[in-house]
Amino acid sequence: MATFEKILALSALAACSFTFASGCSSLNQMIQDANKGKETEQADANAAADTKAEEPAAAEAPAEIPPPEPNPELRASLLKCNSSVTPTDVQTGVVGKYKFTEGMATSERTGFIDKKPLEMTNGCFLGEMQPGACVSWTVNEEKYKALGNSNDWEVQCVYSDDPGAGVIKNPNEYPYSMESMKTYYFMLMCNHDQGDGYECAEGSNSMRGGKWREKLDAEGKLQMGFCAPSGMLYQETAYEDKDFPGGRWVYCQYYNKQSNESMVGFEFLQTVRN
Repeated sequence: MATFEKILALSALAACSFTFASGCSSLNQMIQDANKGKETEQADANAAADTKAEEPAAAEAPAEIPPPEPNPELRASLLKCNSSVTPTDVQTGVVGKYKFTEGMATSERTGFIDKKPLEMTNGCFLGEMQPGACVSWTVNEEKYKALGNSNDWEVQCVYSDDPGAGVIKNPNEYPYSMESMKTYYFMLMCNHDQGDGYECAEGSNSMRGGKWREKLDAEGKLQMGFCAPSGMLYQETAYEDKDFPGGRWVYCQYYNKQSNESMVGFEFLQTVRN
């Protein structure tokens, strides 16, 4: 029996020696009430402990997904360059707006700007491209056509982090054409703000594009180039944004079926866009 309960019981017995039975009954009731209070407190404590034990453990934080990385092994092991159609005049830049003046008037046009020479590696690898980056080059048109028509050329791509999954089937996943940049992009309006190193002409986009083609024809060249997509549609997969929050690297080759070789290879980062 607890100390408090013992004192209360002795007090009750002492009181019963000098009072009537009703006094003893009152004191006995006090003891019972005190014991009942202790029992209630213990029950509340037990209930609180049970509740705490039933609380679910805190969920573990999801594992952090590492940032995407290119795969240099692919360009070293897969890329076989075609020596007969070696790219020349290789440049990197962006397709964007530039300004030009006519007297006191200032206008804008779209062209291949902010360009600079690009040195290929691994024979014909154009490099690792960020979303929106563009690259252009020229090839000998006669030698290019000797390797067949457009059906003999194709862009083949694999995911850099999972090349064993095979070639990507959906053509919307990658730049499927190496002639997707318009010819007038390379012939800017004169009096432009891009500095030296740009051809210029007057007239409409169509007229300037025609002059660029005339220049290339005189040199026996064909203009080629493309821009890396800024987003990716995972249409043939179940991928979601959470699977690749930083995007995904894609390795590609511009492959010729007759020679079993490629004109160029490149790798670019695509972001998810569902």
